[in-house]
Amino acid sequence: MPAHRSLARRLPRALASVLVLAAVTAGLPWILTQATTAVWASGINAFTHLLTRTDTGAAFLLALVAVGWIAWATFVASLLVEIPAQLRGRTAPRLPGLRLSQRAAGTLVSGILILFASSTLATAAPALAAPAPSAPAATATALPATTPQTHAAPTTAAAEKTAGQTYTVRAVRPAESLWSIAEKLYGHGEQYTKIADANEGHTMADGTVFHADAPIRPGWILRLPDTPTVDAMPTPVPQQADSYTVTDGDTLWQVAEEQLGDGDRYTEIFDANKNKTQPDGGRLTDPDDIHTGWKLTLPHTTAPTTPPTEATPPPPRSADKPTTPAKPAPAAPTPAASTPPTTAPTAVPDRTKTPAPAQTPTRTISAPATPTARPEGPATASPSTTAEPAAPAAEEADGSLISEVTGIGMLTAGSLLLSLGTLRILQRRRRKPGQLPAPVDNEAAEQALHAAADPGSLELLDLALRTLAHHADREGLALPAATGARITARTVELLLPAAPHTTPDSDDTYDEDIDDLPLPEEESSALAPFTLAAPGRWVLDRAQDLLDPTDAAYVPAPYPGLVTLGTDPDGNHLLINLNVSRVLLLDGTPTAVRDTARVLALEAATSTWSDHAEIITVGLGDELPTLLPQNRIRAVPHLAAARADLAELLLEQRQQADADEAPPRMPWTLVCAVDIEEGEAKLLADTLTAARELPVALVLPAQGTAGAFGAFDDAIHLVVGTPRPQHVDVLDTDLIVQSLPEEDYQAFADLLRQAHQPAQPAEEPWTQVPSTAVSVTDDGDTSPAGLPPTPFAAFTATRPLTPVPPLPTPATPEQDSGEETEKQGETEEQSSAADSTGPGHATSTGTEEGQERGAAPLAEAVSAAPAAGSAAPAAQETQVVPEAGQDIGEDEPGDAVDLHAPEVQVLGPVAVTGIQASGHGPKLAQLAAYLYFKPGPPDTVREAMDPRSPWGTATLQTRISQLRNTLGTDPDGTLYLPRDRTGIYKLSPKVRSDWDRFTRLAERGLTRGPSAGIPDLEAALALVRGVPFGGTPPAWAAARYQEMLVRITDTVHTLATWHRQSARPDLDAARRVIRQGLDIDDSAELLYQDWMLIENQAGNREGVRTAYETLLTINRRLDVSTEPETEAIYERLVNRSA
Repeated sequence: MPAHRSLARRLPRALASVLVLAAVTAGLPWILTQATTAVWASGINAFTHLLTRTDTGAAFLLALVAVGWIAWATFVASLLVEIPAQLRGRTAPRLPGLRLSQRAAGTLVSGILILFASSTLATAAPALAAPAPSAPAATATALPATTPQTHAAPTTAAAEKTAGQTYTVRAVRPAESLWSIAEKLYGHGEQYTKIADANEGHTMADGTVFHADAPIRPGWILRLPDTPTVDAMPTPVPQQADSYTVTDGDTLWQVAEEQLGDGDRYTEIFDANKNKTQPDGGRLTDPDDIHTGWKLTLPHTTAPTTPPTEATPPPPRSADKPTTPAKPAPAAPTPAASTPPTTAPTAVPDRTKTPAPAQTPTRTISAPATPTARPEGPATASPSTTAEPAAPAAEEADGSLISEVTGIGMLTAGSLLLSLGTLRILQRRRRKPGQLPAPVDNEAAEQALHAAADPGSLELLDLALRTLAHHADREGLALPAATGARITARTVELLLPAAPHTTPDSDDTYDEDIDDLPLPEEESSALAPFTLAAPGRWVLDRAQDLLDPTDAAYVPAPYPGLVTLGTDPDGNHLLINLNVSRVLLLDGTPTAVRDTARVLALEAATSTWSDHAEIITVGLGDELPTLLPQNRIRAVPHLAAARADLAELLLEQRQQADADEAPPRMPWTLVCAVDIEEGEAKLLADTLTAARELPVALVLPAQGTAGAFGAFDDAIHLVVGTPRPQHVDVLDTDLIVQSLPEEDYQAFADLLRQAHQPAQPAEEPWTQVPSTAVSVTDDGDTSPAGLPPTPFAAFTATRPLTPVPPLPTPATPEQDSGEETEKQGETEEQSSAADSTGPGHATSTGTEEGQERGAAPLAEAVSAAPAAGSAAPAAQETQVVPEAGQDIGEDEPGDAVDLHAPEVQVLGPVAVTGIQASGHGPKLAQLAAYLYFKPGPPDTVREAMDPRSPWGTATLQTRISQLRNTLGTDPDGTLYLPRDRTGIYKLSPKVRSDWDRFTRLAERGLTRGPSAGIPDLEAALALVRGVPFGGTPPAWAAARYQEMLVRITDTVHTLATWHRQSARPDLDAARRVIRQGLDIDDSAELLYQDWMLIENQAGNREGVRTAYETLLTINRRLDVSTEPETEAIYERLVNRSA
């Protein structure tokens, strides 16, 4: 057997390693101890009289013994570093000056650990010899993009991870090992010997011969066994705590490894605790900076806690029903039996009041042939659980149509998402009160952007660079002319020339006396927050504080010419500084040149660190400048026009050269995607030479030596249109160039076009939302003596400064049964209380996010009902809930609603009543929210749940089963998550949502008007626990998120206006409701208008200015301008106050 032969080969080396370690760690100290005892006295005496008498050799022997002790100590130190690192499968940190001893220690430790792993495999071999029938063998054949499928068998993510029976070792932390690769691909690390046997003696990509007892290296392409199998038995999941207290020496990686079983999940712990206040008052802002005593909330493990279900074949296809189009099939059939196709899914209407868009074709994103989904666990048979409806045959491949956009980098995708978010903010601002923004109907493109983007890296790079500029300016030092940057999974690196220096064409844009400033000592130091890792490479020190985003907005970005070229073989993103490189030539077909030039222009026009730049494009179309909100990009018809613009820029610079205060030099970048002639290229080169003192950069087609390449001998030459890595000298690394094909670009452009569409007309009763026009009542005649000392007193007060009518309190079931004959007040308050009753009702109008920004709780609790996550009472009750505008006393009854049915809560962090105690509570809550708002087929659900790494079929079936078991049944025994054989997952109509309750209450309040509708609006806002979807809405909820923010803003605006314009104005209540609205959406300009009107009515002129200046700060962060209506209101109020 291969496993036994492998063990026989490793056993001698392992035994030798044990003997050597024993000799070095135990034998050598004994020898040194004996030698030290023998020469100590004479050696000390010889050293004492070293200069006064002849040495007998004793001093030399003592020095030799000391060297021996030092060598032994360094080896032991290396051993102590290597042992825990290799036990965790990580790369040990390199100890300076101990390279040889650390390599020796690593070799000995790895030899011993491989012996133990082989022993484990030997004992586990009988269980693996016969795979369970429910887990058929999976092939590693790549999925072709266009082959139609008629029969398919279940596969695991191993098939998608191993295109062409190979696996490329990645440079990740912790380092990959044969064990971790086998565990990832096959579900059991013991199968690493199969990979070792398949590669033993083969030459790797770097020329090294593979030996199983030697460490593997990033970039190696490993052959995989022909028929990997997956054990069908689930691994027992230990009980997991909900929190963890940090002890001395802990890291997030260690906590994730020990508590969650996977160190890679440290990011989940970071996300769950980010910016939360810890017992010592600190906050977690950096995954590398945690302190002893902090209490960390732990996410739940991803392994199933309830028995998963096994898919059964669907019923035979009916002859009179069409079938769902099949997805691509593997090129080689699997041994499993074929699965008959399912019937076509029945259409289920989306739970939305937004009109459906016209039936026009929607562009989708092209998918890579090999998805990268990772299975969460194999499915096993459960005798007590009925099987799930089987997905269409093509779903069994656990793939994704849009699992990853491989053409563009995470920084480009993140910049496009920021631009899209800015456009949607402007959509919300520029609509009239009561209107809704245009709907979003291209979710596939948005999911693709989310799958590729990494907003954290985008923000980290920008803050690090601006912090660097801040420190350089404060210390009076010049910034080095960085040639590029590298973004790794852990940090940011700044790449510098081999001989650092500033040049006349440096892209510094804020210090005109740059040439007179000294440079840092490059060989020994770096400017904060970076540290010198190696000559020509600065690495961000994560222990140093970065500027606050608000403060960073005032610091000009030091390197606006940075753009992403692509990724290196290890997956790190590489950026080049165009303003230092000056000329980048793209060599390839016209289509390939255009695709790469387009993505470079898009990133330069949208990235946060290029906010002070001008981009000229040729051959990329005239529409792009009109779609982006930053207004940095301008299209010209031909290259001659671009050259003329550069000549005018040069003339302007020379005219201003003698001025006392010349304006900063704005970087000018030309991105050309059309063929150019040799003569035009030479003219452009001459103009570039004349503009050597300006930060100018050109991106042009190469066209060979007779064209642009001959005219720019010092240019960087880049081959585009190929997936193969190529070496870039200026970055001293290999990279794969990013590109954006036309089809993908048009899909992204559709999202931008939709964000420019006008708002939809307001419908009843939202036409009742008041406007913000300044009226004659806004004269500010309130006595200043009665004002609070500052305009923020009411905003931060824990209770009203003046009496406010109490909000309606929902009735509990006991109150309903025992107090039916008592008077409950007005009919309006009764109906409002009926709508605000039920599990999951908010307990506070403040938001966690608002408190993190320094705002105190806004109001007292408005409900005594159970909070989200509490178990529903055993007794089930049904209550008639009136519709909008209908009183309880009317003859026509409302719809019957089960008050104890599960409630999907999205007005804050996503939650579902009753499932918070589940091991997969957050995941199940997200799944329930998706099924509530967008019922759909399994493949759509899998991709929506995780666009970056879509769920596998087994994972989806497990989660569906868990959600069904958790939600339970209604009093009639009907499942809240029915088993629908049509292939569509959907929740029961009896399942409730806080969003539906909010809408019903708000619409009824608007219908009743200011005289009777205030309690309804207050009850609606009481349901809002925070920013919808927790502030990070999934891609599928983009349109819903827009609608929620708009409706919440309109409700807040209406309630504040009614409080302000009532016969007895309640300005404190108006202030509090505006504070709550700004905690939900601090970009809502309508609420700043209300804030100014409130302070003006109170006679608080300083408060008006504070509201306006706060809005300016928000606008500066968003890089947008104030709307003309807001400027007009402010000017009129200030002039009137004056």
